Amino acid sequence: MATVKYTVKDNWGSGFIGNMTVEGGTSGTRGWTVEFDAGFAITNIWGAEIVSHVGTHYVLRNASYNANVPSGGSVTFGFQATPGSAGGTAATGLSLNGEGNEPPVLPTLTVGDASVVEGNSGTKQMVFTVSLSKAATGPVTVAYATVDGTATAGQDYVAKSGTITFAAGETQKTVSVTINGDRVAELNETLALRLSAPTGATLADGAAAGTILTDDVIVPKIAIADASMKEGDSGTRDLAFTVTLSEATSGPVTVTYATADGSAKAGADYIAQTGTVTFAAGETSKVINVKVIGDTTVEINEGMKVNLTTATGGKIADGAAVGTIVNDDARISVADATVTEGNNGTS
Repeated sequence: MATVKYTVKDNWGSGFIGNMTVEGGTSGTRGWTVEFDAGFAITNIWGAEIVSHVGTHYVLRNASYNANVPSGGSVTFGFQATPGSAGGTAATGLSLNGEGNEPPVLPTLTVGDASVVEGNSGTKQMVFTVSLSKAATGPVTVAYATVDGTATAGQDYVAKSGTITFAAGETQKTVSVTINGDRVAELNETLALRLSAPTGATLADGAAAGTILTDDVIVPKIAIADASMKEGDSGTRDLAFTVTLSEATSGPVTVTYATADGSAKAGADYIAQTGTVTFAAGETSKVINVKVIGDTTVEINEGMKVNLTTATGGKIADGAAVGTIVNDDARISVADATVTEGNNGTS
């Protein structure tokens, strides 16, 4: 099927050049007539003739020398025109020999993900690339706006919105988003760039992820929790203290510890202990077991401590825990007694 295509070649505001190409398709055509509606006024034409111009409707036909368009071939003609209201250059309802054109295949728009290292101060630019699948024959526009992810506008980056315009022949544009540097130890943060309301193209991928890569070292916090248990009547039992990391790390974290007397005494109530806790990459919890010595002595609950001392790869946030040895021996007591003696015999 033969078709006709229209492009604006040059536009200087008060006038423009338009080109139309008649393509022969698979069958070709012998003689051709092009019809369309337009708000502009043709002032000069070459390669074709104006048959009629009624209102906004134009009918054009071939010149004597270019009537025949072979299969797979094409003929181009052009004109100079003054634009319609608001600078209009559009030609709508194009038909060739009384048959409408097949809808044109519009180019598609995509936006690629982006990332940038944030830095410790000042700002950096995160650059998103917006692409057209093929060069357009006329202007293509698309709106864009940033959207918070884990990153917050006004704090981590500067919110941005606007419109991208591709001129005829262009296939790539960029959008730069300002990233704020800081010295806060944090995880990588994200934002999004979203495209909307395209003209002259369709959206194939209208959202991109932007990753702000932290360059500040995250130091995990180390804490130890209190513990308690019944002492038992003999042997030993484990009093378990849990040591935790605030977050998993990619490398080892170590912390040394030592027990300390409270009302409970090392050697009598528990076995003194020192050592090192090591968190492998990815681990966040460890246990220190302190041996408690059982007895049958009736006594009050007793206490001892485990203190964290030196850490590598992490920071001690809560370095002291109290261990309570709960007495489980029953108290034996004798109550006072009274009796009236009577006048004889025994009571």
